[in-house]
Amino acid sequence: MERQSATHRFPYTAGQMFDLAADIERYPEFLPHWPRATIRRREGNVLYVLQEIDLGIRRLRFESRAVLERPDRLCVSSEALPFRSMLVDWRFVPDGQASVITLTIEIEMLSPVMEIVAGKLIRLMMLDVLDRFQQRAALLFARDTPD
Repeated sequence: MERQSATHRFPYTAGQMFDLAADIERYPEFLPHWPRATIRRREGNVLYVLQEIDLGIRRLRFESRAVLERPDRLCVSSEALPFRSMLVDWRFVPDGQASVITLTIEIEMLSPVMEIVAGKLIRLMMLDVLDRFQQRAALLFARDTPD
């Protein structure tokens, strides 16, 4: 199993960042390696999502379950092919008008070859996701600055 974690401080509230992360269907608009994210069903605070991730050499299409615990946590999991298990855990901690976000990804693939590939790409993808979330948040939540 491959596990990676990263923590980043954002100049936006935990609620704003949670809402951005929970808006899964918009991921393809700003995450180029996420060409598809479609909510198939909603049951209260649980979303059932069809996702597709482009790893460059291969696209992974899978079903996942997202549990929304606004504004503290978003937990996405899957045991669908090609995963043995997959967990993406977002934690949102208020820090004044800012927030500290910890993103943890755990992946275990059914294929040993894909496990090696995923292990090499997971850290890069995680850092890219956080960077693109920063850019998206700046676009959506830009604060007026005095001249």
